[in-house]
Amino acid sequence: MKRHSTREIIYKSEWLGYLPYGLYHWVEVDGEEIKPSSPDSLHDDLSLLVKAGALKVVKEVQINDEDNHIYYELEAE
Repeated sequence: MKRHSTREIIYKSEWLGYLPYGLYHWVEVDGEEIKPSSPDSLHDDLSLLVKAGALKVVKEVQINDEDNHIYYELEAE
């Protein structure tokens, strides 16, 4: 986050629509995709940061049944 000019983090999930590929999720910071080392726990990890007070949920956008975007703002400096 220090190299970006924003305090916004966007969690994105997208169902690729066919097997063997399933749900793909990632985080974007200032338009740059950040690939996590463990994407399967990404949503849970962000939820824990919200509970700890490090992040705040700004809005949630449900694109369709499988795809959504959750906008977070960094609370701590």
